[in-house]
Amino acid sequence: MSYILSCCSTADLSKEHFESRDIHYICFHYQIDGEDYPDDLGQSIPFDVFYERMKNGADTKTAQVSVGEYVDYFTPFLDEGRDIIHVSLSSGISGTVNAARNAAVILHERYPDRKIHIIDSLGASSGYGLLMDTAATLRDGGMSVDDLAEWIEANKLKLHHWFFSTDLTFFVRGGRISKTAAVFGGLGFAVRPGNGHDLQLFAVIDDLLHRRHSIAVLLFTDGSHIVTGILHLP
Repeated sequence: MSYILSCCSTADLSKEHFESRDIHYICFHYQIDGEDYPDDLGQSIPFDVFYERMKNGADTKTAQVSVGEYVDYFTPFLDEGRDIIHVSLSSGISGTVNAARNAAVILHERYPDRKIHIIDSLGASSGYGLLMDTAATLRDGGMSVDDLAEWIEANKLKLHHWFFSTDLTFFVRGGRISKTAAVFGGLGFAVRPGNGHDLQLFAVIDDLLHRRHSIAVLLFTDGSHIVTGILHLP
């Protein structure tokens, strides 16, 4: 294929899945107790170790990708004469799409014959990953770089992102919800409605006390919007 399909590591697919679908990705960064790590999909720190450290009170921070890192990441593909579609993490929760766009401006001057499409996914995590997986299928079906970029822009808001959590501790630490909300709620929903303009994390607090009940509520609430859907039960 004359172009590459790319995203951020925050699409939360496995390394093996990214490789099997030929989806390239650039790693975000995070810190645990002052030590820097790339978000390399569990390669530097296995996920079970990472979450155990968080559970035990480790101080964690995240950092987005810089303009210079995007330039370094995109350059080898352009040197190979390939165009790029890069779909970024939502601008509603990160400024990384602006860094990618600034890098594209720099690289357009060096590679005027190449196309670099930077697309704001307006999504995150597994919903973002589902968008990338679908884009890879369309690419494999022969869709051109311009047509695929147009398709992603036209269809990204048809994807709904829902999740629930029975522990709101880290939403409080990250400033996503207040301590008061965490005390009176037992469970949070994060939603990006299909007609929204970005993905901004917020919690709807309810007295849902049972995990299966929570899943049933999600199905009931979102069912009327489903054209194609996937329910993943961890």
